[in-house]
Amino acid sequence: MDFSDLTLIFFVRERQFNISKLTEYYSSVNARKVIYDSSKKPISNESIGELKSRDVEYVWVGPVPFLVVKNLAFSDVKTEYVMDCPDDDLFIIDSIYKALTILRENSEYVSCQGPEKWYDPTTKTLYGCDTPGHYKYHLDNDSLVENVIERIRHEMYFFVGYAHGLHRIKYHLENNRFLLNNLENRSAVWEEAIPGILSAIRGNRKVIPDLWVVRHRLVHQPSHGLDRICDGVGKETYFYGETQQILNRNTLKPISSYLSSVTGIDIDESYGIIKSVLETRKRNAMGKSKPVIELKDNPELSTIVDLMNDTVDFYK
Repeated sequence: MDFSDLTLIFFVRERQFNISKLTEYYSSVNARKVIYDSSKKPISNESIGELKSRDVEYVWVGPVPFLVVKNLAFSDVKTEYVMDCPDDDLFIIDSIYKALTILRENSEYVSCQGPEKWYDPTTKTLYGCDTPGHYKYHLDNDSLVENVIERIRHEMYFFVGYAHGLHRIKYHLENNRFLLNNLENRSAVWEEAIPGILSAIRGNRKVIPDLWVVRHRLVHQPSHGLDRICDGVGKETYFYGETQQILNRNTLKPISSYLSSVTGIDIDESYGIIKSVLETRKRNAMGKSKPVIELKDNPELSTIVDLMNDTVDFYK
């Protein structure tokens, strides 16, 4: 499998113990691999030398805002494709290659990704859903949408998190620059939903059925609870509450203005469209969640599980 036109960027902040896990897991991938470390202190020169010997670049930027780090990282990408990889999650290598092949062969797609599973190393438990509803919607409604406005509505009807897909760097960089230039509006949903809208303006997203990533979850922590990992369901959950916060004209003005400039529609109509799609996403977050399943036997994920178990002491 050839990954030479892909850059994997790993963002690390105060979890430098994950670096060895990342380099081991992705050692067979011949993509450009770069670690951007915004911890208070860098790793040792010896560790940096070890990374270099394994063809992994290391950039320490200090404790600067995360969006600043991301823009520094994406501005330095020379390949056509890029992935934003959290340091505590592990992506399925075969699925990355499938997504890369889809983007290479289909210029109408700007990004590609698939569904998730979750692993809690403190209880050694793997969790999943029978295809979470937001992914199932996109799999069941897999179609190319040419009209920009309809594409935004299609993309946001059941929103799949934007950041951790495989992207064309040109658009991913532009989307993250937009966020940085409008930093006063930031919130967790702003950094997911607004780039999702921007991406839909630029082209279609492909969702594949193949498992995409195993995400690190600590289910005893409120922010990682099981009621939040299958669709984000309920009025107090992440997407509902955060989306409610950004549904005002001042926050939505930048993205409304951008949509107006691209399509030529009136700014008030543009604002109404953006507000409508976010209201839809908020409403769909109130739907009935799929049951969470404890996955007891999953030998194909054993390597990932073993690597995640090595980090358990940090979370005790």
